[in-house]
Amino acid sequence: MNKKMSTFSWIIGAVILAIFLRVVFIGVFKVPTITMAPTLLAGDFIISNKLAYGIKEKNPARGDVIVFVRSEKLGQYFIKRVVAVPGDVLEISAGELKINGEKCVYVSEQKIENFEIFTETCLNSKRHILRALTGQLKTPDLAPKTLKEGEFFVLGDNRDASEDSRDWGPIAADQVSGKAQLIWLSVGSTQDSISQEKGLRLSRFLTTIQ
Repeated sequence: MNKKMSTFSWIIGAVILAIFLRVVFIGVFKVPTITMAPTLLAGDFIISNKLAYGIKEKNPARGDVIVFVRSEKLGQYFIKRVVAVPGDVLEISAGELKINGEKCVYVSEQKIENFEIFTETCLNSKRHILRALTGQLKTPDLAPKTLKEGEFFVLGDNRDASEDSRDWGPIAADQVSGKAQLIWLSVGSTQDSISQEKGLRLSRFLTTIQ
């Protein structure tokens, strides 16, 4: 009887601990689309750190992949990359970024089907982005814009498929839920027109998000 009670107590304790961690420290999300490809694919399950920006008022940095909400779509979470932070002057011309007067550098890495992967280097931040080779290209220009205190400009890495700050402007610091840090599981999705991989994508398990 005591052994059963001990096992039951251990299970209850583990459940309570898991709920506590889930509510306070981490967020768990499934990526539904390819707007953050090639970094994140549809069918990736990610973990975000809710305390990444909650200690000593630390703010998101350029290059961080963040989870946030939008005031007009409460309860719906978005995942995008920060490309400009408060005080930055951002300009977009023909789909290419210029930050604080310095042009970002683009190097072609690979072509996949109708897409091309580039390495984008902006100041000290480097990442891979995706551009479409055919179809409708999304390259709205943005005149030089200075971000105000508490404002962050976010973009999807799949630049021609993402709805982001080009459409609805910068997001505010209080909209940020956490920093996306780890892909803990990845399953092929019918929404993924890039990888075409079916079933479990083992190579993406426990991958750090950069």
